[in-house]
Amino acid sequence: MRREKRMQRKGKLEGGILIFLLLFSGLLLGQIQRKLATECFPVPVLESEAFRQLKLSPENYEKLLERCDGQRQRMGRETAAAMVAADFDLSEKMLPDKGQCERTERLLLRFCGEEYRKLQGAYQALLAEQLVFPIPEREGEKEEIGYEDSFLAPRTYGGNRSHEGTDLFGAVALRGYYPVLSVSEGTVEQVGWLPLGGYRIGIRQTRGVYYYYAHLDSYARKWKEGDTVQAGELLGFLGDSGYGEEGTKGQFPPHLHFGVYLKTEEKEELSVDPYWLLKTAEKNKRKYVY
Repeated sequence: MRREKRMQRKGKLEGGILIFLLLFSGLLLGQIQRKLATECFPVPVLESEAFRQLKLSPENYEKLLERCDGQRQRMGRETAAAMVAADFDLSEKMLPDKGQCERTERLLLRFCGEEYRKLQGAYQALLAEQLVFPIPEREGEKEEIGYEDSFLAPRTYGGNRSHEGTDLFGAVALRGYYPVLSVSEGTVEQVGWLPLGGYRIGIRQTRGVYYYYAHLDSYARKWKEGDTVQAGELLGFLGDSGYGEEGTKGQFPPHLHFGVYLKTEEKEELSVDPYWLLKTAEKNKRKYVY
């Protein structure tokens, strides 16, 4: 009888130890998962340079679209998981497999839910639509338009600042030679002269992204705030206006400064890098006679 009681007490003790170990290991695992989630996920995420650089190659963009089965309303969710799993750089890396992306999503929704949902929404706004390349090709020819990733490069006009956009140059360095098209449908929000941007036009698309076109030589028509614009519609012509009083031209070679901005809870205008968006838009060039 005594032996049975000792065995029972021993069993209860061992059971208690086992339960304690399971609880402790679960707590430890949770802490490890939280640490991993917070270390690979900058907060606030939308203001991080990692997000703003938008390093997503056209090839990986297409693969993500395939993963969505062509349902563009899923682009934000699929892109967020893949970008975080790849440390926010899919410019050259292979796309993480679906299992890894699903595990990443579960982890971040558990520990960084609110911030992670903001990331999903931002990618959805930026990537759900196939953009039109802003400078069309000449009918019968392949026009050479050059641009580099100069996002956040230093600039000095008007004081020390960072370059919040991408500059596109044509092979023909003539103001007024190249048409400039709207990359998306939307509504004209700002138009007219700015000392820094010259003749510019800003268009807000339906998901809230703001597209900024600067240094125009002239406008295609007399745009006004509130006008509706269609994707691929002619906005004006590439030029070299700006860096002075209204009408100033010739302070730099003709080019289009193209900027992309998000409106967030923290910032009215948060710039993101247009470079990889333009790379993806190259497959959607329009034809023009000019």
